[in-house]
Amino acid sequence: MAQKVHKSCLMMASVCLLFVLMAVPAAPAPTLTPLRLSYGDNLGATVVVAAIENGFFTKYGLAVNAFPQPRAQLAVESLIGGSSDIASGAPGNRLIFAAADNLPIVAIGLAVSGYEARMVVPVKDTTTKTIRDLVGKRVAIQVGSATYGVWASFLKTQGLSLNDFKIVNLDVELIPAALQRGEADAGVLWAPFWNLVVARGIGRVILTSQEIAGPVKSTYARLVLTSRNMVTRNPDVLRRFMMAWVESLVWINKHPDEAARMLNDFYFNQGIKLDLNVIKEMLAEQRFDRVMVSQADVDDIMKNIATVYKEVGRIKEIPDVWKYIDNSFARYALNQLRVREPLGK
Repeated sequence: MAQKVHKSCLMMASVCLLFVLMAVPAAPAPTLTPLRLSYGDNLGATVVVAAIENGFFTKYGLAVNAFPQPRAQLAVESLIGGSSDIASGAPGNRLIFAAADNLPIVAIGLAVSGYEARMVVPVKDTTTKTIRDLVGKRVAIQVGSATYGVWASFLKTQGLSLNDFKIVNLDVELIPAALQRGEADAGVLWAPFWNLVVARGIGRVILTSQEIAGPVKSTYARLVLTSRNMVTRNPDVLRRFMMAWVESLVWINKHPDEAARMLNDFYFNQGIKLDLNVIKEMLAEQRFDRVMVSQADVDDIMKNIATVYKEVGRIKEIPDVWKYIDNSFARYALNQLRVREPLGK
């Protein structure tokens, strides 16, 4: 009898506990800070895609609305216009142009580094061996790009100049068709467009990225930019963003095959279909192991981009680039995560 009473008491106690628990309001879900992130549709997109798919932004309390930009110049425009809080993947020419115009833009880190472009000629051209064989001929390139600046700087190391060629100014995505139609004798294209030229049998490579960038010591850093207003008013958001960013960079270095799959899916959604092995080769040539803007990056921007654009009249004076760089957020993330550059090594 005592045992039955004991069981009944236990059952009644359990029911009462259940009602008490049901009456207690559930803890509110943590509030995420909204953040608008624009990013270039270049290889730096890998960091954004990996951060989103792995939940790194959410981990640090950020609700990131990320959207790709088809043009690098739109990175700065989106920040100035207020449509984005952070812009990733901007080459050094964007920082130079912003600094030359005294715009309130700050570079707070790196997405990726490594010159992407190659020089190609139509596949039917079986005689061209070196760049000197193209003197006096039509070279298609996107004037105003950082790729153009580094290539122009490279020409000087070969005893050549832009005046030795007939420059055909085309947006990079239009160059493959120009080569195919015979409207250009050569082209300088960055990834994935030179890859498309080769994969589709339109052209062949005569100068690799290393052969162009090596002689001028170009690191070709793609930057993470924000506004000075963001730095002043939301430093905590930028610190959290950069911690997620560093985690994404570390992850990419430790999972290169998975990162390649993610980038392959990204390009497919952008209407660009490439073999997965091509994507892996593209990523292998890039460096995702740094987040701090270095002196070598600044030297590259000043010598290979700013100097070229001053010579052609795009900017009047070469600005002090370091005044537009703030490594404190990247440094904070490295310290908090207890990791060092090179990341993921």
